[in-house]
Amino acid sequence: MLRADAWLSLKTAVWSCVTGTGAMTAIGAALVTQGLLSKALFGWAVLLAALLSGPLVYAANEMRRLYERSLALRDLVGAMKQYEVLIRDARSERDDAKSRVIALEQQVAFQSGALENLARSISEGKTK
Repeated sequence: MLRADAWLSLKTAVWSCVTGTGAMTAIGAALVTQGLLSKALFGWAVLLAALLSGPLVYAANEMRRLYERSLALRDLVGAMKQYEVLIRDARSERDDAKSRVIALEQQVAFQSGALENLARSISEGKTK
């Protein structure tokens, strides 16, 4: 089963085959009537036009389609790299925040201990 985007290339190839064969037939018939081309060579020319025009146009359309896909994939890879950078930055910010929280917890614990010592020394001073 052909994909939907390949059908456009196939339809274009069929029309180019019909058009190419018709154009070669018209040109060849004019050359045969003027005696510049033999009938046998005319038949081969029309056959070659029919056999080559369609597949060549199909191949060109498919190459264009593949090129566009490769550009889209390149853009996607660029976006993924930007996303990875954003994730890395977010992780480093998270780690920095964790280290700041740990430092603040240590400060609070130290100040809490200092307050307890102060309160104890005040209460011991009142009892004496």
